[in-house]
Amino acid sequence: MKSILLFVLLGLVCTVLPARPGEDVEAVFRRAAAGAPLRVVVIGGSITQDGKGWIGEWLENTFPKSPVLVHNVGMSATGSALGVFRLRRDVIARQPDLVFLEFAVNDGGMGDERTIRYLESIVVRLKNLPRPPAVVFLETAAKNKSNRARHHAVANHYGLLEIDFQVALDSHLSQNRIPWESLMGDSVHPNRKGHAFYGKVIAEKLTPFAERARKSPDPNASVSGTLPEPMSAEPLLLDADMQTFPEKKGWVRTFSVGHWWDMFLLGTVRSTGKKAEMHLPFRGTAVGVMFAMSPKYGKFLASVDGAFPKEIRTNTRYGYSAVILADNLAPGEHMLSIQVPEGENPVHLAYLLTAGGSRNGGSPVPGKNSRRVW
Repeated sequence: MKSILLFVLLGLVCTVLPARPGEDVEAVFRRAAAGAPLRVVVIGGSITQDGKGWIGEWLENTFPKSPVLVHNVGMSATGSALGVFRLRRDVIARQPDLVFLEFAVNDGGMGDERTIRYLESIVVRLKNLPRPPAVVFLETAAKNKSNRARHHAVANHYGLLEIDFQVALDSHLSQNRIPWESLMGDSVHPNRKGHAFYGKVIAEKLTPFAERARKSPDPNASVSGTLPEPMSAEPLLLDADMQTFPEKKGWVRTFSVGHWWDMFLLGTVRSTGKKAEMHLPFRGTAVGVMFAMSPKYGKFLASVDGAFPKEIRTNTRYGYSAVILADNLAPGEHMLSIQVPEGENPVHLAYLLTAGGSRNGGSPVPGKNSRRVW
């Protein structure tokens, strides 16, 4: 908790904030009110995945002149640690005008420093785009409360709008004297009524910005601002990416693992033979692996630059997972080595995760991070 308070205090000292949180949202809405397209991306975990974007219909009704596109790119059981690598493929490629980030629940088991580093890497990368989107934090509720302080600190540091579902839900349940189960299917996932409630909360929070925007529509509306110095002591991961593994000797490309999570993997490389190995050079400061899982699969060993290998089991459940093997390497060339022990069942590798390969490791140059915020 002390580290969180320190981050917040640093944010208050160093930050040059917009006039008010949500100013970037209002600029986007002013363009939409004038008939400009409104492209929305909602990224998060299973709560987002099941939420179907929440406010697509509200946006269409609020801005009838605007072509509204809502992309729900929620991926169950994932937080900002994978989200930072998904950003180019799942968010930036959709040319968003407005991005909602929902990671509070799934970031719960991660330390403060790493959580803040990944979150602000996402924010700063989005705000560094040639046409930066508005960014809104969605902090979903948990029965035993989620650790939302890190998300609040980052949102506050960058002057971003945040929507705290925990406060809204607790207040609603208390005022109406109804149990948690009336809106929630378990400790964190809303039921059908709960998702409708979340959509209503988002709409209510955005309504003042929409009302002001409709009074002064402008197809070229924007907001100018200066990004503050990063909170994180470590360099931000502003070029994080995910790329499919190459097909090498002992590995064969597959185009389906035969389950619904194919939509996230877009194929894998499967190990074959008695002893499959793979040695991949990469440039950067961070590296990880995303892989498919099944009780029928095996395990593999992964090491960076010849260090003692980490054993990764892919047979403990169905689905997919990812592991960050290193995120603070020296900038430059490195080698990732993967080996499937002899006699093991096949493993399915989906994505190589890398970051920090560009100049300055992907981080902004101190004192030179002024950007237009749309």
